[in-house]
Amino acid sequence: MIYTFVITVPAKTSSDTPLTQRITVKGEILTQVSLLIPPGHMALAGLQIYYGDKQLIPANEGSWLMGDGESISWPEYIELPEPETTLIVKAYNDDEVYSHTFYLRIITTYRKYMMPSETMSRVYKLFEWLLSRLRGRV
Repeated sequence: MIYTFVITVPAKTSSDTPLTQRITVKGEILTQVSLLIPPGHMALAGLQIYYGDKQLIPANEGSWLMGDGESISWPEYIELPEPETTLIVKAYNDDEVYSHTFYLRIITTYRKYMMPSETMSRVYKLFEWLLSRLRGRV
């Protein structure tokens, strides 16, 4: 499932007291995140994603996604604790004059749709194990 969110952060929003927005997604696994940071941000605004008190994105605690005129997208594998999970987006904006907007896209799925790749991975590992055993006999 694909979810899109628009996060607009007013000017003079400190990282000490960031804008906090709750977003809800359905699924069992978060598989992809994309973020559009329009031109003009000049790395004056940053964004984080949490589940409860745990920072999920970016992975290094205390850091922020920042940029200027760029679109970033990356695969993830984050197991969601509930079928309908509320995440918390935190964002700040050190710009003295202008608000800044982030465009966030999150893709989730259910385990049943990932089963074929997991099954093939297990078959491949079994095949490797069998080959290693056969090589030992030759």
